[in-house]
Amino acid sequence: MASKKQIVLDFYSCYNLGDDLFVEAFAEYFSDCEIHLLVNPKCVPKRLPKNVRILHFSNVDLRLRRISNLASQRGRQRMVKTVEHMRQKKLERIAQHCDAFVKIGGSIFMQHAPGCREIDFSTAEKPDFSLRRSTGGRGNRFIIGANLGPVYSEDYWEQMAKKFQEYRHVCLRDYASYRKMRAAPNVQYAPDVLFLVPKPYPGTCEENVAISVMDVSRNTEDAAVIRAYYDLLERAIAYFLDREVPVTLMSFCQWQGDEQAVQELLNRFPEEKRLSACCYRGSARRILRVLSGASFVIGTRFHSTILGISFGKPVFPIVYNSKTAHYLADLSFPGKSAALEELPSVTLDDVLYNYRNQIVADCADHHRYAVNQFRVLEEYLEEKEKDIESSTV
Repeated sequence: MASKKQIVLDFYSCYNLGDDLFVEAFAEYFSDCEIHLLVNPKCVPKRLPKNVRILHFSNVDLRLRRISNLASQRGRQRMVKTVEHMRQKKLERIAQHCDAFVKIGGSIFMQHAPGCREIDFSTAEKPDFSLRRSTGGRGNRFIIGANLGPVYSEDYWEQMAKKFQEYRHVCLRDYASYRKMRAAPNVQYAPDVLFLVPKPYPGTCEENVAISVMDVSRNTEDAAVIRAYYDLLERAIAYFLDREVPVTLMSFCQWQGDEQAVQELLNRFPEEKRLSACCYRGSARRILRVLSGASFVIGTRFHSTILGISFGKPVFPIVYNSKTAHYLADLSFPGKSAALEELPSVTLDDVLYNYRNQIVADCADHHRYAVNQFRVLEEYLEEKEKDIESSTV
């Protein structure tokens, strides 16, 4: 009997709903493999499939976020080298027994804006992508589910093209990213992995609204835009509450300030019992049921828009990042949406337009082809199994 294939899976381990669902979808698809998950011990997803083995390894990005606060650039670089060395040694030990290394994630190739104090680890220096010494080359290394950007300099694309040469296969989740890299023979496009997440049975049958909230001050310093964001959501909440429609505010990532943003809106309705919060802390079931049972979704988080559309809901997307804009373009989204910078001029009627007109995007092809994110890895593992069987005959 053939032994189970061993896959090391690296992801953004930070209690982010979208990234944790990536892991769940991946592990369920490769249920006949043993998945070794590189995970921050403080953020272990709950209810992982039985084929997942936890490798406690504090997420490099979390450490580096602390490091970025150091005053000295030289000090930051020294600490980065120390963390990279620690990570590399552990990967070298793991690599001796694995069949494939997989990096799964969405915005894992962002370039920080000019002047940003955080170190840009999405380029060639990022430890997450320095696996070559551990794995003995590109032969068993894969990237799944990623997009590229935001990008602020043209040479960034050249850096990414070189970086992708270190991998056997790269599957991107939007056409805008793919168009930049399509000259590379090992790069392809497939829809977002979360289109594989099944729609759960809704927790309620009554009309209700789900609103994904986030700390938009991480994406803009414009005080007028930040104020407009909260004021617009407050008006939308009041509209539904006045009609006795329950509203649930959703936090997808505590570490990135979503819960503080939820609390900001809850504070504006201190006595309102029909307004509640649903905060992700490692178990996705409740939020998925909220989205599944919603009559309307206002989505700030990228995957709130993805899941709302995937579940057949009218959605009003608030576009805080180019990845959402690219996805809506891929989908030929038929409804209204608004970019952050447009919010000061967006009206409540704009927000409610998709709801009032019951505009639901057709995502049948995205459901059908999202599985292509996994196909090349699947074929690679099958070929590897055949090679082993033929060598033992």
